[in-house]
Amino acid sequence: MARDLAHLGDPLMEMSAYDTARRHFERALQIDELTYSVKHPNLIQRLNDLGRCLKHVAEIDLAVECFARSSELSRMYPQLPAQEDSSIEPA
Repeated sequence: MARDLAHLGDPLMEMSAYDTARRHFERALQIDELTYSVKHPNLIQRLNDLGRCLKHVAEIDLAVECFARSSELSRMYPQLPAQEDSSIEPA
């Protein structure tokens, strides 16, 4: 479900429906955090999506927080590019 919500956010952003896209990205992130953990690699893409959306609505500080968190997770999982539904454990 989280993946589907995130995938809906992209066309919404293309249509400049940023508020709706933001809700989709936030919900997708929340679902993955509850389903996996706050340190799971699925969150890398979720955080990047949300950060990109937040940047468009001038929520720069929140966007930076998302990108920083994504970067931290990327450093924990150096062996994988941002992928969805991965079960790789931290290095």
